[in-house]
Amino acid sequence: MRIKTLSFLVTLLLLTSCNIPASMMGASSGTVVIMSPLDGTHLNVGDTVDILSQAGASNITSSALIVNDSIYRTDNLDTPLGAGSIYQPWTPTEAGTYTISVRVSSADGELESAKITVIVGEQDAPTLQAPTISVPTETLAPGGTPSATSILPSATSPPAATDEPTATNLPSTSTSLPPTATATIVVAANSTISGKVFRDENGSGSLNPADTPIAGATIFLGNGACPSSGYKTALTAGDGGYIFPSLPAGEYCVTVDLSSLPNIGGTWQASSTNPHSLSLGESDSQTRNFMFQPIIQ
Repeated sequence: MRIKTLSFLVTLLLLTSCNIPASMMGASSGTVVIMSPLDGTHLNVGDTVDILSQAGASNITSSALIVNDSIYRTDNLDTPLGAGSIYQPWTPTEAGTYTISVRVSSADGELESAKITVIVGEQDAPTLQAPTISVPTETLAPGGTPSATSILPSATSPPAATDEPTATNLPSTSTSLPPTATATIVVAANSTISGKVFRDENGSGSLNPADTPIAGATIFLGNGACPSSGYKTALTAGDGGYIFPSLPAGEYCVTVDLSSLPNIGGTWQASSTNPHSLSLGESDSQTRNFMFQPIIQ
Protein backbone atom coordinates (compact mmCIF):
# COMPACT_ATOMS: atom_id res chain seq x y z
CA MET A 1 0.00 0.00 0.00
CA ARG A 2 2.86 2.40 0.85
CA ILE A 3 4.57 1.63 -2.46
CA LYS A 4 1.38 2.45 -4.41
CA THR A 5 0.94 5.72 -2.52
CA LEU A 6 4.56 6.71 -3.13
CA SER A 7 4.26 5.91 -6.85
CA PHE A 8 1.10 8.03 -7.08
CA LEU A 9 2.81 11.02 -5.45
CA VAL A 10 5.85 10.77 -7.74
CA THR A 11 3.59 10.63 -10.81
CA LEU A 12 1.57 13.64 -9.59
CA LEU A 13 4.78 15.61 -9.02
CA LEU A 14 6.02 14.89 -12.54
CA LEU A 15 2.68 15.92 -14.09
CA THR A 16 2.64 19.14 -12.08
CA SER A 17 6.19 20.08 -13.11
CA CYS A 18 5.21 19.75 -16.78
CA ASN A 19 2.67 22.59 -16.35
CA ILE A 20 5.15 25.18 -15.03
CA PRO A 21 5.27 28.14 -17.49
CA ALA A 22 8.45 28.40 -19.49
CA SER A 23 8.98 32.03 -18.39
CA MET A 24 9.38 30.82 -14.78
CA MET A 25 11.95 28.13 -15.52
CA GLY A 26 15.33 29.41 -14.39
CA ALA A 27 13.85 32.68 -13.11
CA SER A 28 15.29 34.36 -10.10
CA SER A 29 13.27 34.29 -6.93
CA GLY A 30 11.35 37.45 -6.09
CA THR A 31 8.56 39.65 -7.41
CA VAL A 32 8.06 42.57 -9.80
CA VAL A 33 4.89 44.67 -9.42
CA ILE A 34 3.82 47.76 -11.40
CA MET A 35 2.80 50.37 -8.81
CA SER A 36 1.91 53.24 -11.18
CA PRO A 37 -0.08 53.91 -13.30
CA LEU A 38 -3.03 51.84 -12.09
CA ASP A 39 -4.72 49.27 -14.28
CA GLY A 40 -7.37 50.98 -16.46
CA THR A 41 -5.72 54.44 -16.37
CA HIS A 42 -6.82 56.85 -19.15
CA LEU A 43 -4.19 59.05 -20.89
CA ASN A 44 -4.03 61.38 -23.88
CA VAL A 45 -1.78 60.98 -26.91
CA GLY A 46 1.53 62.68 -26.13
CA ASP A 47 1.24 62.41 -22.35
CA THR A 48 4.45 61.16 -20.71
CA VAL A 49 3.97 58.86 -17.73
CA ASP A 50 6.57 57.22 -15.49
CA ILE A 51 6.03 53.47 -15.24
CA LEU A 52 6.93 52.80 -11.60
CA SER A 53 7.66 49.18 -10.75
CA GLN A 54 8.70 47.70 -7.41
CA ALA A 55 11.25 44.89 -7.62
CA GLY A 56 11.71 42.44 -4.78
CA ALA A 57 14.53 40.40 -6.29
CA SER A 58 18.32 40.23 -5.98
CA ASN A 59 21.16 41.33 -8.26
CA ILE A 60 18.94 42.96 -10.92
CA THR A 61 21.09 44.18 -13.82
CA SER A 62 18.50 45.48 -16.31
CA SER A 63 14.83 46.35 -16.64
CA ALA A 64 12.79 46.15 -19.86
CA LEU A 65 9.52 48.05 -20.37
CA ILE A 66 7.21 45.95 -22.54
CA VAL A 67 4.29 47.58 -24.38
CA ASN A 68 1.85 45.38 -26.32
CA ASP A 69 4.25 42.41 -26.03
CA SER A 70 7.14 44.39 -27.61
CA ILE A 71 10.13 45.87 -25.76
CA TYR A 72 9.68 49.66 -25.65
CA ARG A 73 12.94 50.40 -23.82
CA THR A 74 15.65 48.59 -21.82
CA ASP A 75 17.56 50.23 -18.97
CA ASN A 76 20.84 48.67 -17.83
CA LEU A 77 21.79 49.30 -14.22
CA ASP A 78 25.37 50.31 -13.50
CA THR A 79 25.11 48.79 -10.03
CA PRO A 80 23.05 45.59 -9.55
CA LEU A 81 19.86 46.32 -7.65
CA GLY A 82 18.90 44.21 -4.66
CA ALA A 83 15.36 45.58 -4.28
CA GLY A 84 13.75 48.93 -4.92
CA SER A 85 11.81 51.16 -7.30
CA ILE A 86 12.42 51.44 -11.05
CA TYR A 87 11.15 54.46 -13.09
CA GLN A 88 10.82 54.09 -16.87
CA PRO A 89 9.06 56.87 -18.86
CA TRP A 90 6.64 56.03 -21.66
CA THR A 91 4.92 58.38 -24.16
CA PRO A 92 2.04 57.00 -26.29
CA THR A 93 1.96 58.41 -29.84
CA GLU A 94 -1.34 56.89 -30.99
CA ALA A 95 -4.76 56.36 -29.46
CA GLY A 96 -5.71 52.83 -28.45
CA THR A 97 -5.57 50.25 -25.68
CA TYR A 98 -2.12 49.22 -24.47
CA THR A 99 -0.89 46.39 -22.25
CA ILE A 100 2.21 47.13 -20.20
CA SER A 101 4.53 44.92 -18.16
CA VAL A 102 8.06 45.13 -16.74
CA ARG A 103 10.69 42.40 -17.05
CA VAL A 104 13.81 42.47 -14.89
CA SER A 105 16.94 40.41 -15.52
CA SER A 106 19.66 39.16 -13.22
CA ALA A 107 22.38 36.54 -13.26
CA ASP A 108 19.80 34.06 -11.96
CA GLY A 109 17.23 34.62 -14.70
CA GLU A 110 14.23 36.84 -15.45
CA LEU A 111 11.09 38.00 -13.68
CA GLU A 112 8.11 39.68 -15.36
CA SER A 113 5.28 41.60 -13.72
CA ALA A 114 1.59 41.09 -14.36
CA LYS A 115 0.23 43.15 -17.25
CA ILE A 116 -1.78 46.33 -16.76
CA THR A 117 -4.06 47.99 -19.31
CA VAL A 118 -3.81 51.70 -20.22
CA ILE A 119 -6.38 53.43 -22.46
CA VAL A 120 -5.07 56.31 -24.61
CA GLY A 121 -7.38 58.83 -26.29
CA GLU A 122 -6.85 61.67 -28.76
CA GLN A 123 -6.21 65.17 -27.47
CA ASP A 124 -8.96 67.69 -28.17
CA ALA A 125 -7.99 69.83 -31.16
CA PRO A 126 -8.02 73.59 -30.51
CA THR A 127 -11.00 75.39 -31.98
CA LEU A 128 -10.20 78.66 -33.79
CA GLN A 129 -13.05 81.17 -33.88
CA ALA A 130 -13.67 82.63 -37.32
CA PRO A 131 -13.11 86.41 -37.52
CA THR A 132 -16.28 88.48 -37.56
CA ILE A 133 -16.92 91.88 -39.15
CA SER A 134 -18.97 94.26 -37.03
CA VAL A 135 -21.53 96.22 -39.06
CA PRO A 136 -23.15 99.22 -37.32
CA THR A 137 -26.93 99.04 -37.16
CA GLU A 138 -29.57 101.53 -36.12
CA THR A 139 -31.80 100.52 -33.24
CA LEU A 140 -35.43 101.63 -33.37
CA ALA A 141 -37.20 102.72 -30.22
CA PRO A 142 -39.77 100.23 -28.91
CA GLY A 143 -42.94 100.44 -30.98
CA GLY A 144 -41.30 102.58 -33.64
CA THR A 145 -41.64 101.89 -37.35
CA PRO A 146 -39.14 102.78 -40.07
CA SER A 147 -40.15 105.77 -42.19
CA ALA A 148 -38.92 107.27 -45.42
CA THR A 149 -37.31 110.73 -45.31
CA SER A 150 -39.16 113.24 -47.50
CA ILE A 151 -37.05 115.58 -49.65
CA LEU A 152 -38.82 118.97 -49.91
CA PRO A 153 -38.19 121.46 -52.72
CA SER A 154 -36.17 124.52 -51.73
CA ALA A 155 -37.79 127.98 -51.56
CA THR A 156 -35.31 129.43 -54.04
CA SER A 157 -36.78 130.01 -57.49
CA PRO A 158 -34.78 128.70 -60.43
CA PRO A 159 -33.00 131.36 -62.53
CA ALA A 160 -34.75 132.70 -65.62
CA ALA A 161 -34.06 130.90 -68.83
CA THR A 162 -31.60 132.61 -71.21
CA ASP A 163 -30.29 131.84 -74.66
CA GLU A 164 -26.69 131.67 -73.39
CA PRO A 165 -25.50 128.32 -72.21
CA THR A 166 -24.49 128.19 -68.62
CA ALA A 167 -21.76 126.09 -67.17
CA THR A 168 -22.71 124.05 -64.19
CA ASN A 169 -19.98 123.66 -61.64
CA LEU A 170 -20.18 120.29 -59.99
CA PRO A 171 -18.74 120.31 -56.50
CA SER A 172 -15.97 117.84 -55.99
CA THR A 173 -16.96 115.11 -53.63
CA SER A 174 -14.76 112.90 -51.56
CA THR A 175 -16.01 109.35 -51.28
CA SER A 176 -14.97 107.66 -48.08
CA LEU A 177 -14.48 103.94 -48.43
CA PRO A 178 -15.45 101.78 -45.49
CA PRO A 179 -12.50 100.54 -43.45
CA THR A 180 -11.10 97.20 -44.50
CA ALA A 181 -12.01 94.38 -42.13
CA THR A 182 -8.93 92.84 -40.54
CA ALA A 183 -8.96 89.15 -39.63
CA THR A 184 -7.55 88.29 -36.23
CA ILE A 185 -4.84 85.61 -36.38
CA VAL A 186 -5.02 83.30 -33.40
CA VAL A 187 -1.80 81.45 -32.54
CA ALA A 188 -2.48 78.06 -30.99
CA ALA A 189 -0.77 77.66 -27.61
CA ASN A 190 -1.47 74.03 -26.85
CA SER A 191 1.99 72.47 -26.49
CA THR A 192 3.74 71.35 -23.32
CA ILE A 193 7.27 70.96 -21.92
CA SER A 194 7.63 68.81 -18.80
CA GLY A 195 10.16 66.64 -17.01
CA LYS A 196 11.83 65.88 -13.70
CA VAL A 197 15.01 66.81 -11.84
CA PHE A 198 16.94 63.95 -10.20
CA ARG A 199 19.89 63.54 -7.85
CA ASP A 200 22.36 61.37 -9.82
CA GLU A 201 24.00 59.27 -7.11
CA ASN A 202 26.63 57.63 -9.32
CA GLY A 203 27.07 60.37 -11.92
CA SER A 204 26.06 58.06 -14.80
CA GLY A 205 23.76 60.61 -16.45
CA SER A 206 21.05 57.95 -16.78
CA LEU A 207 18.22 57.24 -14.39
CA ASN A 208 18.85 54.44 -11.89
CA PRO A 209 16.64 53.14 -9.07
CA ALA A 210 19.02 54.67 -6.51
CA ASP A 211 18.53 58.18 -7.95
CA THR A 212 16.05 60.38 -6.08
CA PRO A 213 13.90 63.34 -7.26
CA ILE A 214 14.78 66.89 -6.21
CA ALA A 215 11.89 69.07 -5.04
CA GLY A 216 11.88 72.88 -4.94
CA ALA A 217 14.31 73.40 -7.83
CA THR A 218 13.74 76.50 -10.01
CA ILE A 219 13.31 75.93 -13.75
CA PHE A 220 13.73 78.84 -16.19
CA LEU A 221 12.10 78.78 -19.64
CA GLY A 222 13.52 81.05 -22.32
CA ASN A 223 11.89 81.99 -25.61
CA GLY A 224 14.53 81.14 -28.20
CA ALA A 225 17.65 79.02 -28.44
CA CYS A 226 19.99 78.73 -25.43
CA PRO A 227 21.15 80.70 -23.63
CA SER A 228 17.83 82.42 -22.97
CA SER A 229 15.48 82.79 -20.01
CA GLY A 230 12.84 85.08 -18.57
CA TYR A 231 9.82 83.76 -20.45
CA LYS A 232 8.38 81.56 -17.67
CA THR A 233 9.47 80.02 -14.36
CA ALA A 234 8.42 76.78 -12.61
CA LEU A 235 9.30 74.92 -9.39
CA THR A 236 9.70 71.15 -9.13
CA ALA A 237 7.14 69.27 -7.04
CA GLY A 238 7.75 66.54 -4.47
CA ASP A 239 8.38 63.99 -7.23
CA GLY A 240 10.89 66.33 -8.91
CA GLY A 241 8.45 67.08 -11.73
CA TYR A 242 7.85 70.41 -13.48
CA ILE A 243 5.61 71.48 -16.38
CA PHE A 244 5.20 74.45 -18.74
CA PRO A 245 1.73 74.11 -20.31
CA SER A 246 -0.07 76.15 -23.02
CA LEU A 247 3.00 76.98 -25.11
CA PRO A 248 2.97 78.04 -28.78
CA ALA A 249 5.26 76.29 -31.25
CA GLY A 250 8.82 77.59 -31.40
CA GLU A 251 12.36 77.37 -30.04
CA TYR A 252 12.81 77.21 -26.25
CA CYS A 253 15.61 76.94 -23.70
CA VAL A 254 15.06 75.04 -20.41
CA THR A 255 17.53 75.74 -17.57
CA VAL A 256 17.78 74.45 -13.99
CA ASP A 257 18.96 77.15 -11.58
CA LEU A 258 21.88 75.50 -9.74
CA SER A 259 21.55 77.96 -6.84
CA SER A 260 18.05 76.60 -6.12
CA LEU A 261 19.28 73.02 -5.55
CA PRO A 262 19.43 71.81 -1.91
CA ASN A 263 22.43 72.70 0.26
CA ILE A 264 24.52 69.53 0.58
CA GLY A 265 27.69 71.02 2.03
CA GLY A 266 29.34 70.75 -1.37
CA THR A 267 28.59 71.50 -5.02
CA TRP A 268 26.29 70.13 -7.70
CA GLN A 269 27.62 68.93 -11.03
CA ALA A 270 25.31 68.47 -14.02
CA SER A 271 25.54 64.92 -15.41
CA SER A 272 23.07 65.74 -18.22
CA THR A 273 22.82 68.77 -20.54
CA ASN A 274 21.90 71.97 -18.70
CA PRO A 275 20.65 74.28 -20.19
CA HIS A 276 18.84 72.37 -22.92
CA SER A 277 17.49 73.73 -26.25
CA LEU A 278 14.47 72.19 -27.93
CA SER A 279 12.11 72.88 -30.81
CA LEU A 280 8.42 72.59 -29.96
CA GLY A 281 5.78 71.96 -32.63
CA GLU A 282 2.06 72.70 -32.52
CA SER A 283 0.09 70.28 -30.32
CA ASP A 284 3.48 68.92 -29.22
CA SER A 285 4.49 67.47 -25.85
CA GLN A 286 8.16 67.02 -25.02
CA THR A 287 9.96 65.76 -21.91
CA ARG A 288 13.34 66.97 -20.64
CA ASN A 289 14.80 65.42 -17.48
CA PHE A 290 17.83 66.86 -15.66
CA MET A 291 20.34 64.99 -13.48
CA PHE A 292 22.85 66.44 -11.03
CA GLN A 293 25.59 64.65 -9.12
CA PRO A 294 26.38 65.81 -5.56
CA ILE A 295 30.07 66.57 -5.09
CA ILE A 296 30.86 66.51 -1.37
CA GLN A 297 34.15 68.19 -0.47
